[in-house]
Amino acid sequence: EYTLRKHGFARNSVFEVENVSDTSATFLLKDSHETLMQYPWHFELRVTYTLIENKIDVIYDVKNTSDNTMYYSIGSHEAYLCKDGIEDYDIIFEKPETLYAYELEGNLLNNNKTLILKDSTVLPLYDKYFEIDALVFKDVKSRFVTLRNRKTAEETSVKFDGFDYFLLWHKYGAPYMCIEPWAGIPNTLGDSNDITKKEQSS
Repeated sequence: EYTLRKHGFARNSVFEVENVSDTSATFLLKDSHETLMQYPWHFELRVTYTLIENKIDVIYDVKNTSDNTMYYSIGSHEAYLCKDGIEDYDIIFEKPETLYAYELEGNLLNNNKTLILKDSTVLPLYDKYFEIDALVFKDVKSRFVTLRNRKTAEETSVKFDGFDYFLLWHKYGAPYMCIEPWAGIPNTLGDSNDITKKEQSS
Protein backbone atom coordinates (compact mmCIF):
# COMPACT_ATOMS: atom_id res chain seq x y z
CA GLU A 1 0.00 0.00 0.00
CA TYR A 2 1.09 3.56 -0.76
CA THR A 3 -0.43 6.77 0.58
CA LEU A 4 -0.37 10.15 -1.18
CA ARG A 5 -1.04 13.48 0.47
CA LYS A 6 -4.01 15.45 -0.83
CA HIS A 7 -3.26 16.67 -4.37
CA GLY A 8 -0.17 14.46 -4.58
CA PHE A 9 3.50 15.19 -4.08
CA ALA A 10 4.52 17.42 -7.01
CA ARG A 11 2.95 20.53 -5.46
CA ASN A 12 5.37 20.34 -2.51
CA SER A 13 8.42 19.20 -4.46
CA VAL A 14 11.44 21.23 -5.55
CA PHE A 15 11.84 21.21 -9.34
CA GLU A 16 15.15 21.85 -11.04
CA VAL A 17 15.39 24.50 -13.76
CA GLU A 18 16.13 22.64 -16.98
CA ASN A 19 15.86 25.39 -19.62
CA VAL A 20 15.33 29.14 -19.59
CA SER A 21 14.95 31.71 -22.37
CA ASP A 22 13.60 35.25 -22.56
CA THR A 23 10.08 33.91 -23.03
CA SER A 24 10.00 30.40 -21.54
CA ALA A 25 11.16 28.21 -18.68
CA THR A 26 11.10 24.44 -18.22
CA PHE A 27 11.13 22.87 -14.76
CA LEU A 28 11.96 19.20 -14.16
CA LEU A 29 10.98 16.85 -11.35
CA LYS A 30 12.39 13.30 -11.18
CA ASP A 31 11.63 10.43 -8.85
CA SER A 32 13.58 10.41 -5.61
CA HIS A 33 13.75 8.46 -2.38
CA GLU A 34 10.94 10.68 -1.05
CA THR A 35 8.64 10.15 -4.05
CA LEU A 36 9.26 6.39 -4.15
CA MET A 37 8.04 6.11 -0.56
CA GLN A 38 4.59 7.28 -1.69
CA TYR A 39 4.52 6.59 -5.44
CA PRO A 40 6.29 3.42 -6.70
CA TRP A 41 7.36 4.51 -10.19
CA HIS A 42 10.36 6.16 -11.78
CA PHE A 43 9.37 9.19 -13.85
CA GLU A 44 10.27 12.58 -15.25
CA LEU A 45 7.76 15.45 -15.04
CA ARG A 46 8.46 18.58 -17.05
CA VAL A 47 6.40 21.75 -16.81
CA THR A 48 7.08 24.40 -19.44
CA TYR A 49 5.75 27.97 -19.24
CA THR A 50 5.93 30.10 -22.39
CA LEU A 51 4.90 33.74 -22.80
CA ILE A 52 3.16 34.44 -26.12
CA GLU A 53 2.07 38.09 -26.23
CA ASN A 54 -0.59 38.34 -23.49
CA LYS A 55 -0.91 34.56 -23.01
CA ILE A 56 0.87 32.01 -20.84
CA ASP A 57 1.11 28.57 -22.42
CA VAL A 58 1.61 25.71 -19.94
CA ILE A 59 2.64 22.21 -21.05
CA TYR A 60 2.90 19.18 -18.76
CA ASP A 61 5.13 16.39 -20.09
CA VAL A 62 5.14 13.11 -18.15
CA LYS A 63 7.65 10.38 -18.98
CA ASN A 64 7.53 6.90 -17.53
CA THR A 65 11.09 5.72 -16.88
CA SER A 66 9.97 2.51 -15.14
CA ASP A 67 9.73 -0.82 -16.95
CA ASN A 68 6.00 -1.34 -16.29
CA THR A 69 2.71 0.54 -16.65
CA MET A 70 2.68 3.81 -14.68
CA TYR A 71 -0.56 5.27 -13.35
CA TYR A 72 -0.64 9.00 -12.73
CA SER A 73 -2.86 12.05 -12.68
CA ILE A 74 -2.14 15.73 -13.10
CA GLY A 75 -4.12 18.95 -12.77
CA SER A 76 -3.87 22.72 -12.45
CA HIS A 77 -4.52 24.99 -9.47
CA GLU A 78 -3.97 28.51 -10.82
CA ALA A 79 -5.74 31.35 -9.01
CA TYR A 80 -7.08 34.45 -10.81
CA LEU A 81 -7.61 37.77 -9.08
CA CYS A 82 -11.22 38.90 -8.53
CA LYS A 83 -10.58 42.38 -7.14
CA ASP A 84 -13.81 42.99 -5.22
CA GLY A 85 -14.81 39.39 -4.61
CA ILE A 86 -16.07 36.63 -6.86
CA GLU A 87 -19.73 37.68 -6.86
CA ASP A 88 -18.97 40.36 -9.47
CA TYR A 89 -17.83 37.59 -11.84
CA ASP A 90 -19.20 34.95 -14.18
CA ILE A 91 -17.62 31.85 -15.68
CA ILE A 92 -18.44 31.86 -19.40
CA PHE A 93 -18.28 28.41 -21.01
CA GLU A 94 -17.34 27.79 -24.63
CA LYS A 95 -20.50 25.70 -25.17
CA PRO A 96 -23.93 25.53 -23.50
CA GLU A 97 -23.62 23.26 -20.49
CA THR A 98 -25.84 21.36 -18.08
CA LEU A 99 -23.59 20.82 -15.10
CA TYR A 100 -23.93 18.86 -11.89
CA ALA A 101 -21.51 19.52 -9.06
CA TYR A 102 -20.33 16.29 -7.43
CA GLU A 103 -20.20 16.71 -3.67
CA LEU A 104 -17.01 16.21 -1.69
CA GLU A 105 -16.92 14.49 1.67
CA GLY A 106 -13.47 15.04 3.06
CA ASN A 107 -11.10 14.23 0.20
CA LEU A 108 -13.55 11.87 -1.55
CA LEU A 109 -16.69 12.32 -3.60
CA ASN A 110 -19.93 11.06 -2.11
CA ASN A 111 -22.82 9.82 -4.21
CA ASN A 112 -24.67 13.14 -4.31
CA LYS A 113 -24.67 15.76 -7.03
CA THR A 114 -26.39 19.14 -7.39
CA LEU A 115 -27.59 20.83 -10.57
CA ILE A 116 -25.59 24.08 -10.90
CA LEU A 117 -26.17 25.11 -14.53
CA LYS A 118 -28.85 24.11 -17.04
CA ASP A 119 -28.36 24.55 -20.79
CA SER A 120 -26.43 27.82 -20.47
CA THR A 121 -22.97 29.21 -21.09
CA VAL A 122 -23.00 31.62 -18.12
CA LEU A 123 -22.37 30.51 -14.53
CA PRO A 124 -22.65 33.41 -12.05
CA LEU A 125 -20.25 32.92 -9.14
CA TYR A 126 -21.49 32.97 -5.56
CA ASP A 127 -19.54 32.55 -2.33
CA LYS A 128 -22.16 30.08 -1.09
CA TYR A 129 -20.92 27.51 -3.61
CA PHE A 130 -17.63 27.30 -1.73
CA GLU A 131 -18.77 27.17 1.89
CA ILE A 132 -17.79 23.49 2.01
CA ASP A 133 -15.22 23.00 -0.77
CA ALA A 134 -14.91 23.00 -4.56
CA LEU A 135 -17.36 22.66 -7.42
CA VAL A 136 -16.39 19.37 -9.10
CA PHE A 137 -17.65 18.77 -12.64
CA LYS A 138 -17.20 15.53 -14.61
CA ASP A 139 -19.19 16.16 -17.76
CA VAL A 140 -17.99 19.48 -19.18
CA LYS A 141 -18.17 19.65 -22.99
CA SER A 142 -16.29 22.95 -23.20
CA ARG A 143 -12.52 23.13 -23.40
CA PHE A 144 -12.40 26.90 -22.99
CA VAL A 145 -13.79 29.15 -20.25
CA THR A 146 -13.62 32.87 -19.49
CA LEU A 147 -13.65 34.52 -16.07
CA ARG A 148 -15.42 37.86 -16.67
CA ASN A 149 -16.22 40.80 -14.41
CA ARG A 150 -19.80 41.64 -15.29
CA LYS A 151 -19.37 45.28 -14.14
CA THR A 152 -16.11 46.17 -15.91
CA ALA A 153 -16.01 43.47 -18.65
CA GLU A 154 -12.41 42.65 -17.63
CA GLU A 155 -11.75 39.01 -18.44
CA THR A 156 -9.23 36.19 -18.42
CA SER A 157 -9.65 33.01 -20.47
CA VAL A 158 -8.38 29.50 -19.81
CA LYS A 159 -8.11 26.82 -22.50
CA PHE A 160 -7.72 23.22 -21.33
CA ASP A 161 -7.53 20.73 -24.17
CA GLY A 162 -6.80 17.22 -22.93
CA PHE A 163 -8.42 17.58 -19.51
CA ASP A 164 -11.72 15.78 -18.88
CA TYR A 165 -12.49 17.09 -15.39
CA PHE A 166 -13.05 20.69 -14.33
CA LEU A 167 -13.11 22.25 -10.87
CA LEU A 168 -13.74 25.70 -9.46
CA TRP A 169 -12.45 26.58 -5.98
CA HIS A 170 -11.65 29.51 -3.78
CA LYS A 171 -11.27 30.11 -0.09
CA TYR A 172 -14.65 31.34 1.09
CA GLY A 173 -14.74 35.16 0.92
CA ALA A 174 -11.32 35.52 -0.73
CA PRO A 175 -10.79 37.78 -3.82
CA TYR A 176 -9.68 35.12 -6.30
CA MET A 177 -11.01 32.16 -8.25
CA CYS A 178 -9.09 28.97 -8.99
CA ILE A 179 -9.88 27.52 -12.42
CA GLU A 180 -8.71 23.91 -12.31
CA PRO A 181 -8.60 21.52 -15.29
CA TRP A 182 -7.75 18.02 -14.01
CA ALA A 183 -6.87 14.79 -15.78
CA GLY A 184 -8.10 12.73 -12.82
CA ILE A 185 -10.79 12.85 -10.16
CA PRO A 186 -11.03 11.85 -6.48
CA ASN A 187 -12.40 8.41 -5.68
CA THR A 188 -16.03 8.06 -4.65
CA LEU A 189 -16.78 6.77 -1.15
CA GLY A 190 -16.85 2.98 -1.25
CA ASP A 191 -14.65 2.69 -4.34
CA SER A 192 -11.74 0.28 -4.45
CA ASN A 193 -8.36 1.72 -3.51
CA ASP A 194 -6.83 -0.26 -6.38
CA ILE A 195 -5.20 2.39 -8.57
CA THR A 196 -5.61 0.21 -11.67
CA LYS A 197 -9.40 0.50 -11.29
CA LYS A 198 -9.55 4.23 -10.60
CA GLU A 199 -11.81 6.43 -12.74
CA GLN A 200 -9.69 8.17 -15.36
CA SER A 201 -9.79 10.42 -18.39
CA SER A 202 -10.93 8.85 -21.63
